[in-house]
Amino acid sequence: MISLKKRAMKALAAAALMVLAAGCDKKLEDDKPDFSSNLIHYFPFSGNGVDDVSGQEFDMHGITYLSDRKGTENSSAFFNGFSGWMDISVGLKEKAGTLSFWIYPCLCKENNPLFVKKSVESDPYFGKYYVGYSEEGRIEAMCNGKWNVETDIVIQANQWYNVVLRWDDASGIVDIFVNGKKKLSKEYTVDASALPDDATPAYLGKILHKPEEGGAVETVYYKGKLDDVRLYNIWLPYEEIEALYTE
Repeated sequence: MISLKKRAMKALAAAALMVLAAGCDKKLEDDKPDFSSNLIHYFPFSGNGVDDVSGQEFDMHGITYLSDRKGTENSSAFFNGFSGWMDISVGLKEKAGTLSFWIYPCLCKENNPLFVKKSVESDPYFGKYYVGYSEEGRIEAMCNGKWNVETDIVIQANQWYNVVLRWDDASGIVDIFVNGKKKLSKEYTVDASALPDDATPAYLGKILHKPEEGGAVETVYYKGKLDDVRLYNIWLPYEEIEALYTE
């Protein structure tokens, strides 16, 4: 027969294990990145164009909602490639920042605009800032007065990718990550006279383009899914960028 003393010791040991397990669980929770800290815009595209930070709903044009990378229905924005775009006020004007988003490109053509801000509506060139990808699958990023960069070939059609662009004027570094891996790091200097402003519209999914060989200016649209667009006003550390990919 087990003595009362042994029973008490077993009970104490079991209680200690429970406390230890609870402590470990709490530590794991505490170690998780706070994706809402320093977040100034977040578009989860949960069936609408609401910015979860401000609560404002932005205008969507020709957008439908499809499954996201986890298979959840009505949880990503589908841009149809001929009329789908979104009117937003998001910019890259901060002195330090991080832009993170998920894309599922349906095709790779000459121009694939994701984030665009133009100097004037009739300007057929990239204007104030541009983030997109090339026909070959290179991520392209340009911000007037700061940087104009592109990665090696890193994406192809019909796959999900997490793309992160981060920059810091103080250090003069711009980085691009794809699926948690750094694909580009470049130095830049700031030309204050050419920096973006807030007076002109910004878009997701479309750009005015003038062919190099001449001809009329045309509107070019992105075709594919876009999801979990986050803009931070800080340079996110690598650990948090990796967590954005693995969440």
